[in-house]
Amino acid sequence: MQLNLRGFVLAFVLSLTVTAVAWAERQAVVTLNTGRQLKGEVVDDGADSITLRISGINTKIKRTDIKSVKFLKTTDEEYKERRAKVDDDDVDGRYEIARWLFDQKAYTLALKELNELTKISPDHQKVGLLRRVVILKIGEDANNNNNTNNGNNNQDPGPNHGNNANNGNNVNVGPLPTKMLDAESINKLKVFEIDFKTNPKIFISRDVIEEMFENYAGKEGVPDNPNDKRLFLRKKPDEILKIMFALRARELYGKVQVRDDPPAFAAFRQKVHRNVVVNHCATAKCHGGENAGKLFLFNKGINSPTTIYTNFYILNQFKNKAGFMIDRDFPEKSLLLTYALPDNATPLPHPKVKGWQPLFRIGQKDRAYKAALDWVSTLYKPVPQYDVKYKVPSLPARLPKANGKAEPVGKDGGGE
Repeated sequence: MQLNLRGFVLAFVLSLTVTAVAWAERQAVVTLNTGRQLKGEVVDDGADSITLRISGINTKIKRTDIKSVKFLKTTDEEYKERRAKVDDDDVDGRYEIARWLFDQKAYTLALKELNELTKISPDHQKVGLLRRVVILKIGEDANNNNNTNNGNNNQDPGPNHGNNANNGNNVNVGPLPTKMLDAESINKLKVFEIDFKTNPKIFISRDVIEEMFENYAGKEGVPDNPNDKRLFLRKKPDEILKIMFALRARELYGKVQVRDDPPAFAAFRQKVHRNVVVNHCATAKCHGGENAGKLFLFNKGINSPTTIYTNFYILNQFKNKAGFMIDRDFPEKSLLLTYALPDNATPLPHPKVKGWQPLFRIGQKDRAYKAALDWVSTLYKPVPQYDVKYKVPSLPARLPKANGKAEPVGKDGGGE
């Protein structure tokens, strides 16, 4: 018992030190030119870039990519401001501050306030209860730090990759998803990713142009008399589409027909879809089968435009607590890439899964890795809003009941 008490005291002191360090961290919210916001601890604030530690990972952001930086007050600074506004003998006011500190996980500061309040008002029930909870939380944090240092980290199961979570008992999760993007949706993706520098093959019917005349009469670039309209109809389709983009005539985008693959999709088909997505991610034992979890990818008709565009859309929409599957702002952090690297070659490794092997065996020097990274780097920023009505497929993780019937596990199922 004496040893346990000593261990707890030591852990308590360590946790105070850890928490005290956390108070000094300067947090900031960085808004990128694309509108995306990143929040994290400021590691470096240089003239050309700022580095944030986000979920334990240092992310360097160029100043040229930043719209604004908002530095947040530290918990310690906020606490001092709140405390200065409350009298020493205001028990209820100081209790609210202690409760706020608890919510911020600043347990040592909260305990300091509560200890002083206990002297002022020994019988205050809320103070006594919160004080006991804070002491327990400090002990829990110390134990968690101990477990982390001993290597007892909880691992995200991820997809089962052929190894069911029920010790090999195969469970029928029902038919796999089959619905993919329709032709209209695929055409919309082409419109939003079009590159005018490549002389794209575009067709815009006269009816669509007449609709633009009617909907945007009086707007810049839209003719308002019969002679000018006749001249406008002679314009090249790409010139008309540029005017539609300037007008933000989104209701007309889907009516423009793009008859070839924009470079973004041509490169995806040639360099990424088969080599990375189909051969590594979308296999039957991984994200293309009944153990896919939250991320399901199609592996039938792999050369079909329907499969290629659908898999792109799914990857483009997917994100989890680790980040985006396709990260246009920070291509090297795309989970599509980091999840295919060896564990020791990335700060964002694939969740621990039995039987999983990295695709890029030699790390970032792998030619397939470089090709995929180059592809992500060429995508438009910010991410286009495709206006596609398509529910991204996913599968629930299931375990067998005693009667042999499959039972869903959790709301969202497995997967990354």
